[in-house]
Amino acid sequence: MTLRYLTSWDAADFTVLSGPNPFSDYNDANSSAIGSIFTVGQAELLTIDDGPADGGSTTFNESDDDQVFVSSSDPGGRNAASGTEIDPEYTYRIRPVGGASDGSQDIFVTAFEMGVGPGADGIVANAWLKPGQPYEVMAIASEGPGLSYASLYVCFAADTRLCTATGMRRIDALSRGDLLWTADDGFAPVRWLGSRHVPAARLAADPAGLPVRIAAGAVAHGVPARDVVVSQQHRIAVRSPIVARMFGVSEVLVAARHLLGIPGIALEASGRGVTWMHVLLDRHQVVEAEGMMTETLLPGTEALKTLPAAERAEVAGLFPPVDRQGDRTPGAPARPCVGGHRAARLRDRHLANRKPLWDPAFDAAAGTPGRVVPARRSRREALS
Repeated sequence: MTLRYLTSWDAADFTVLSGPNPFSDYNDANSSAIGSIFTVGQAELLTIDDGPADGGSTTFNESDDDQVFVSSSDPGGRNAASGTEIDPEYTYRIRPVGGASDGSQDIFVTAFEMGVGPGADGIVANAWLKPGQPYEVMAIASEGPGLSYASLYVCFAADTRLCTATGMRRIDALSRGDLLWTADDGFAPVRWLGSRHVPAARLAADPAGLPVRIAAGAVAHGVPARDVVVSQQHRIAVRSPIVARMFGVSEVLVAARHLLGIPGIALEASGRGVTWMHVLLDRHQVVEAEGMMTETLLPGTEALKTLPAAERAEVAGLFPPVDRQGDRTPGAPARPCVGGHRAARLRDRHLANRKPLWDPAFDAAAGTPGRVVPARRSRREALS
C-alpha cells in the first residue's frame, strides 16, 4: 500500500454563478464553459492508495487504474467505499475574477471522478482555492492530466485572525496582496497562501500532527486575546529577560511543541479535523495572531520539502536564493530559532520563575537587533 493525500474541493459544494457548469461531465471538459464563473466550498483531505501495481506512483494519473480510496468517502455527495477507484479526467486554467491578466494568478484545477457519473465528483488544484471566491474558467488545459500528490502540512488553523491594514482578519479570508502588519517592516503584502484539511482520523493515527492549542492569556496577560491553534512545528516569539540572559537577544522563536507544559499550552485531541494554513510574505516575518507574536512561513529547504512539486516550484520562483533584501535573504529567519534542549531549558526557566513568555516592553541592553521593537507600541502606531 502506498498512501497519498489529495487536498480537494467537493463538487456538491460548487456554485455556478454564470455560464454552463464546467464540471457537468465526468469524463470530458466542457468547451462551452470557457468564461463560466463558479465558487467552491471548504477543502477536504482524501486518502488514497496508489500502489503497488506501478511501484508506488508519485503522480495522480488518468491512465492509472490502481488509485483507490483507503476508507469510505463521499466526494460529490456520493458514497465511495474503501477500494473505489478515483481518476482525474480533465484540467481547466482558471483565474480569480478581477485577477491579474498577465497569468500570475492563474490556477490549474483538475476534475476527478469515481466512474459513476454524470458529472465530476470534485477537483484538485495546484494552488489554494478560497471558499466563496468567484473563479472564471479561462481555458481547457488538458484532457489527460497527471498531477503530483499534495502533502502539505500548514501552520495556522483557518479561523486564526491576523493583524492587517484593515484590522484583525481571519487568515482564510486573506488574498495575495493583502497587507499584514509585521514587527520589523510595518505592513507587508501577502505573496502566497496554502491550505490543507486534515481529518480527525488522520490526526488520531499520527500524534505528531496533533494541533497545539494556546489558550487566551497563556503567553502573557491578555496574550493571546483568544485561543490560537497552531501546528506543533509553528514557532512562537518569546521575549523576556530570561531570553536575554540565555541568548543575548531580546527575542527568539520557539516551536509550539517545545512550549508544551506551560499552563494553557497543550496538545488538542478533540476528535475533530483541522484546516491548516500557511502564509508567505516577501521575507520571513514576525506577525500578530490574536495579539500573539508568531512567525510566517520560513521558505527554507526543509519547509519547501513539505510542499507539492508545483507549489515548491512556485515558492522557489518567488524567493530565489540570490535575491537579497537589505541584510537578510528571504530564506533567513526573522529571529534566532531555538530548539531541542535549549528550548526546553528556556521553557523550564520561565515556569520556575513564573515569568510570562512575552514582555513587549523589554529590550536587552546588548546584542539586540535594531529591528526588534516593542511590538504592541509599533502596531498601534502603524494602525493610527
